[in-house]
This record gives sequence, C-alpha cells and structure tokens, in this order.
Amino acid sequence: MFYSTKNILFTLSCLWFLTSCTDEATVHDVVVADKTPIALSVGGADTPTVLKRAITQDPAVAKRGQLPAGTALFMVMKSEKAEATEATPPLYTFTKGVTDAPDNEKVNRVSFGEGFVRYWDDCYARDARLSIYAVCTPGRQSTGDIIIGNDNGISYSHTTVPTTGAWKEAAPALVVNNWAVSTNQTATTLSDEDLCYSNNIANNADPADPADPGDGRLKFNTQTKKFDHGRLAFYHALSKITFYLKRGKGFSKEEFKFFAGENIRLKNVYTQNATFNIATGEFSGASDAYTTGNIESMAVTSATFEDRSDGYILEALVMPTTDLSGTAKGEVDITIAHNHYELSKKDLLDKINEALEKINEADPTDYLTGGKQLKPGVNYVFTLIIAKTGIENITATVLEWETVNAEELKPSNAKVTLTLEDRNGKPTDADIYRLAETAENITGDITTEKGKGYVWGGTYEEEPNTLTGTSGALTKEWYWPNNKTFYHFRAIAPIAPIAQTKATAADGRDYVGLKHGETYNGETYTDVTWGAPFKDIANTAKIAYTTTHGFDGSDAHQIYPAIGATNNTIKLLMFHAMSDITFEIYTSGDSDPDRVDLGNGTALNHTTITLKNIATAGKVFLGNGKVEEDGSRSDFPFTALPKLNDEGHWEWAHYGAVPQALDDVQLVITTPDHNQYTVAMKDVVANSAISSTNVLYPAYTGNKVNRWYPGVKYTYRFKLTKKGITDLKATILEWETITAGKDDVQIQ
Repeated sequence: MFYSTKNILFTLSCLWFLTSCTDEATVHDVVVADKTPIALSVGGADTPTVLKRAITQDPAVAKRGQLPAGTALFMVMKSEKAEATEATPPLYTFTKGVTDAPDNEKVNRVSFGEGFVRYWDDCYARDARLSIYAVCTPGRQSTGDIIIGNDNGISYSHTTVPTTGAWKEAAPALVVNNWAVSTNQTATTLSDEDLCYSNNIANNADPADPADPGDGRLKFNTQTKKFDHGRLAFYHALSKITFYLKRGKGFSKEEFKFFAGENIRLKNVYTQNATFNIATGEFSGASDAYTTGNIESMAVTSATFEDRSDGYILEALVMPTTDLSGTAKGEVDITIAHNHYELSKKDLLDKINEALEKINEADPTDYLTGGKQLKPGVNYVFTLIIAKTGIENITATVLEWETVNAEELKPSNAKVTLTLEDRNGKPTDADIYRLAETAENITGDITTEKGKGYVWGGTYEEEPNTLTGTSGALTKEWYWPNNKTFYHFRAIAPIAPIAQTKATAADGRDYVGLKHGETYNGETYTDVTWGAPFKDIANTAKIAYTTTHGFDGSDAHQIYPAIGATNNTIKLLMFHAMSDITFEIYTSGDSDPDRVDLGNGTALNHTTITLKNIATAGKVFLGNGKVEEDGSRSDFPFTALPKLNDEGHWEWAHYGAVPQALDDVQLVITTPDHNQYTVAMKDVVANSAISSTNVLYPAYTGNKVNRWYPGVKYTYRFKLTKKGITDLKATILEWETITAGKDDVQIQ
C-alpha cells in the first residue's frame, strides 16, 4: 500500500507591526524600541507542494506534523538586500529557539530566550530577502552539541550561540562538522543523533529543474503590508534502518526476549562523515570520506508494536550512501533468545527492490542511490518473524514516510552441515529420543565437531517423538530452542515395545530393557532396534562394536556428535539389540546303528532343550547402543515344540537371546528316551571363518563362539548319535539391512 507523504513544517511568521524601523540597516547593532521580531512556529497545515523526506515523528512521540516540545532549533539567518551592492553585503546572525507544547491549533510556538530574539529592523527591513538555514535533532533539548560553521573564526555549538542580536558581514560556513552515530544505539542516541536540517527558505532556483521551488526567501509583501509567511521544512540528513521482530513458531511469550549481550548487529556500515553542508543538504566528499564501522547494538524502542502481537522494534541511524550490495552472510547479525541468525545486506536490498517493483509510481532513485546505497531521509523497515527453526518470514517496508510491502524471504539460523553415514535398507517406524547438549559443555567452533558433543550418556526426553517410516514424518514439532543447544538423537523400535520401557541406570544413563523369548510358543520376543547418527564412512567400511563401549568409545568416536540447528536430513543407522538363535538337531539315517530316536515332534514324543545359567533380561543404553545383561542368570527350558525344517532337522528357530558371554552357559538336550547330551556353549566352533558385512565385532579366538553379540544370527547344528554329539557346528549370520523413514533412519 502506498501512502501520500505528510510533512512536518516549520511555519515562519515574519510580522510587520508598522512601527518604527530602519530602512537602511547599515548600523547593525542599533537598539530601537518596538522593533519587529522574527516570530517562528512549528506545525500547521501541510504544504501544497509535497516535499519528500520531510520529518515525520513516531505517533508515540508526537502527532504527525509536530515536533516534541523542548526540541532545540539552531539557526543561521541570512539577510540580503533586494538590490544588493558592495556596500550592502549579506548579513548573518546565529540564534536558537525551543519548541513549546502544541496549542489548540496543533501548532508549536518557538520560544526564544533572552538575547536570542532576532529583528527585521536590525537587517535590511522592508528591503530584506531572508534565508534561514537550521538544524535540530527532534526531541533533543538545548543541552545538545551541534556545532555549525568554522570559517572566519566563527564556530558555535548548540549551547554557545551568542545572545547578542548582532548581524555580521562575516559569512559562516553553513556546515556541521564531524557528525557521527553511536556504536551502541539507544532511544537517547536516536534522538540526539538524528540530524535534521532546513534549507527551503533560500534562493534555490534552478531553471533547469521545473520541480525546483525556486526563490524561497522571505520578503515584505507590499500588498498586505506584512512579511510573507514562510514554512520552514526540516529534512532528515541520515538514513534509518528499522527491524520489527515478531515471535514465531516454537517460542513462548516468556522466553522470546533479548538476553544479556543479545541484539542486532550491523556490520560494515557508514557511521561518520567529516562535513554536512546545510545549504545543499548533503554530506561532502565521496564514499571514502565516510568512516566504516559496526553498529554493535540497535536501539530497542518498543517491546510491542501495532498489529504485531508479540515482538520488538529495533532502530538504528546510519550514514547515507551505506552500500547494501554486500553478499557476506553475517553483516546483519541477529541474536535473540539465544538464537543466532545471519543475513547479508543484499538480502535486505533484494527485498527493497522487490517491493519497489510492485509500486508502479515509485521512482527507485527516490529510495536508493545507484540502486544499492541508502538515501538520506529514508527509513528502511524490515519485519522478521523469528522461529526456533529459522526465520520463517521476512518482509520489507520502505518508509520514506510512505509505505511499501515486500514479499517473504526465508533465511535460516541453521549453522550445522551434516555428513552422515547412509546405507540402504527397509523403512520402519520408531520412537525418537533426544538429549540436549548445551554450549557450556561444547567448546570450539559450533560448525565443527571439535571438542564437543560426545556427552551422550545422560537422560533423554521422557516423551519420545514418533517417526512414521513410510513418510519420514514426526508426529509432533521439534525445534532447536536456540543456536546454543545441540541434541543427541536416538531411535528405538518398535514403537512402545512390550516391556521395553525407558529407564535410568544408577549412573544416570538411560536405557531400554531387553527380554528374551521364544518364537514358536506364542511369546515371540521383541526385536528391539537401536539407532544413532553415525559419521560418514565408506559403505564398505565396518562400524565397530565392543562390549566395553558399544558403538562409540572414548577415543575413536563413530557416532556423530551432538547436532545443532541444521536444515539437513538427520540420518540414524539402526541396529538390532538382540541376538537371534536357531538350534537344529538331527541324527543318523535309519540304517545307522548309532541312530538316536528324536521323537515325532508331538507333545508326548519330542526332544527338548534347556539353556542353563543363561541371562534372560538385559538393556541397551540409548547413548552408545551398548548391550548388557541384567546380571541375573537362571535355567531356561524351551517349551516350544520343535519343527522339521527343509533338511529334516528338528528346529527351534529364532530364539531371541540377550547378548551375553557364554562362559558358563550349557545347552542340555534330552531325547524322548531320556538320554541327555550337554554342550558347553563357549566351546562351540564356527564351521567356517567368521565374517560380517556392516559391523566389526571383536575377534572370536579360534573361531570359538564364546559370546553372542547384538544384531547377529547364530545357527547351531548338532548331530546326535549313540556315541555322543558329532558334527557340532555354528553358523553366524548378520541380519538384513532395514531402513526407517526414507533417508532419515536406517537399521543394520
């Protein structure tokens, strides 16, 4: 939407009281009774000719068209005789006034202290052509320090204007020197440093410019017998950048605030220039005349703002011609509620240009110099909706005391780029847990893994998030609270497994319980799988597992460290936490005298097996995937009836065993005729060299299978004869690869 510009105008009333006067004021310091003062007022009706970039105050400070009461005005008056000669040179005087509160007509009268009143009678009276060059900072009191002029030894500050009414022939330089803005800006500096000037009451006629107001000097009107009423318009000499920060998704109202040291930082902007010329309304010199610096903090001028339910307004003054074409991220550096966002200046420039393209009547040169530099008197307003996952929306409004709305932009506060292990597999659903790792425990560059993020053995969130494997979608929204929080992510499947409740060990580590079970007797064991994000390694490389550290040790880390705000997919490789055991028993052929009767597999005629001194419960720790038995061992007789497999062997398939050492574990086989065979499990030797595809397990000495490891299938084959057990064999197989949730979670 495009609004017409309104102007703050200083109405200049130069009244002629038809009292005694001096026609030829060649005596410059005469004292004449009842002289005609030059009276000023501020405000009034808008000028018929719209003047761009005129002062417009925030409604919270003053009504549109007015200045706050107490604003100090610092002026140079120049009186020229209508028919000037060498004997009648221009006369100059300094003066200052202070605005009063507005009256019923919404006009600010200007009060002059003793000695600061200036008179028409002391210059060229009816023959005078009066110009006025003025400066102020809206709202600043007379204690300010504006210094104007430096030629011919004349240089006056806001507080040292001479109280004498003398008009002098010595022409001051109509300049303000060494104007600068503060590094740390506040509401006070916004007022004290907002340099405004007026030069419209002067002879600025430019025949080549039809829009030029021409000779604007004040003079005596011979028809009305009064001096012309003039309107002194003030303009902003600087540029302003305003940010509206609005609370977005993921933030509560209470936490959306600036903590100590947090603000918006503007880098590489112009903060100082040597000379401002009031007559031309420009800072002198090329761009290299400006001092480049940083605005370390902007002024927080409001905690709430109109039409924005929750948020902040931040403002900063900068020197005009500041270049917005820089593409370096971080030159607009935003930190709020521990969240860090980085924009380039060009991100803002692009939104300004997009906004201007939507306004047919807008002339881009009114808003930007050379298509990229800030112009004086323009307030560039940007609205940023801040969410924990990033800046959701950014809209730009160019206020040249007009309004332009721009489209959205979506920069992000994500800083971490992930390179994670990715292997093919089958989708599955899973519960996803996370553990926060804060900056206090993380050192080094947050965009690297150096020295941080391996403290994974703590307490994970009690309520997990549910991942749907087929879609890769979570059931509830999760955010990084800020850029100082990093998360360890862990997956457990199946969702809410029976008797698999997350618990905390005595040492503070979270785990999920494991419980053995038989497949064929109606009590199928729960195939618990555990997962974590692993560092990217070649797909042919194996991920190591040890009984001491699980999948991650204290020296050689394989699991990816705690992950900060990122837009990348978080990929979790998942591994079976249980061991899968199959027992096969067979005997000799019918004609062999050593043949043993193994029964017919019925309830009254079958071979039975029992594992003695076996651990039937355990746990998998969320942090590193380490599996431990619970320390309690007992005898476990299989109640399931065996089944004949394709090879004619009696088989107890897919017994879910808790991974454990087999040092004291025995398998007792009892035939229907009550013969017993005992196998020391630690002595069983694999029938071939033991190898694996994805996981590197500790070596089996002499191929003896003296331990069950998670994620491994073990098949035992025993041939029973009357002489004993022969052809005792063990085969080790890894489980198939399974992927959960597109590229998000994988199970090995």
